[in-house]
Amino acid sequence: MAVHTKLSKIDIRSLLLNYKIGNYLNHSEIVEGIENSNFFVQTDISKYVLTIFEKRVKSYDLPFFLQLMCHTQKKGIDCPVPITNRKGSQFGIIKDKKFAIFNFLQGKSLETWNNGNCFEVGKKISDFHFVNKEFKLKRNNNFGINQFLTIYNKIENKVEEVLPGCKSFIIKEIYFLKENYPKKLPKGIIHADLFPDNVLFIKKKISGIIDFYFSSLDYLIYDLSIAINAWCFPNKSFNKEFFNNLIRGFQYRKKITNIEYSYLNICLRTAAMRFLLTRLFDTIYPSSDIVKKKNPKEFFDILNFHKLNDITKAR
Repeated sequence: MAVHTKLSKIDIRSLLLNYKIGNYLNHSEIVEGIENSNFFVQTDISKYVLTIFEKRVKSYDLPFFLQLMCHTQKKGIDCPVPITNRKGSQFGIIKDKKFAIFNFLQGKSLETWNNGNCFEVGKKISDFHFVNKEFKLKRNNNFGINQFLTIYNKIENKVEEVLPGCKSFIIKEIYFLKENYPKKLPKGIIHADLFPDNVLFIKKKISGIIDFYFSSLDYLIYDLSIAINAWCFPNKSFNKEFFNNLIRGFQYRKKITNIEYSYLNICLRTAAMRFLLTRLFDTIYPSSDIVKKKNPKEFFDILNFHKLNDITKAR
């Protein structure tokens, strides 16, 4: 979450007139995160989150994202749900941008975590896949392996300025992954961004998951791979216990198949490459919509680690 588009008290009071969620009391900006503009809004009825969708979230994708949230919540996983306005729509327009208002979720993201937290995250990913088996809408992964070369070609001439000596490594790895990426594995709706800042906890239990704006149809094991890279490298080093517990939680509902496990290293490298490329792009071509820049070196190091180490043999 972040703030790019500024809203005044008058702006928010005005848009609240189209909702049955009470009268405006106050609001504050949510500065954490990267994309979209987000605000806490307090009315005399409850607390809400107002999200203005910036450039990276396309208008034509909003029905998929918003309906996925509703479906996920209906099936028992706590997540933000868009509030329908007086006209029956889940989103409105302010300052020429689409926005939605969501219920406020209790809980906080973790700055440090433990084995138990990783187990809960693995289990929640598996739950997410399970409850969305019947979700009817589909959306392709905009940042999947077939888009890697397109992204790389836009940054090729400036990669060395950000990561000196890494250009050859990156392009060779892209071609390796394209050649070795699995052609057929179990697919479903994935979250695709379940980083620690998108998982809320109350004490030891997950109270909700947020930020569905990269969700798509893709390999289930790829979603797990994104989470492994996000949760199992605290202090920039691989934590075997975190990995084992995340895997154990993921398999609480359904076992990883042998073919999925055989491709886990490739999927881990692909997931690392995805975030390396987009972080490089955001560093080389900074956008005013990206409020908090993230260091691409983190995912270069994770990618290099997986290239040198097959953690599927470390269990």
